[in-house]
Amino acid sequence: VEHHQDMDEMWMIRESKQPIGKKCVSTKTAPHFRWGDGCDGWWLKKDGNFTVIEEIMPAGTSEIRHLHERTEQFFYILEGVSILELD
Repeated sequence: VEHHQDMDEMWMIRESKQPIGKKCVSTKTAPHFRWGDGCDGWWLKKDGNFTVIEEIMPAGTSEIRHLHERTEQFFYILEGVSILELD
């Protein structure tokens, strides 16, 4: 059994790595939002120091170019091709 600190709250994780007293989240249970031209997003985690968003972007869609002053982003692509522009 491991102990972790999460938002000033102690909780334990079993060998299965499922938090005791925490609910599993998925696109079926997370808050949903629509954006852009037919894109979907789900807030899997939206509190604390970071957020986790799962998104579906149909082929040919794009996000408006923008800059985050204080935010780091992490992407993983499960299917398709993505082009990222970096400064």
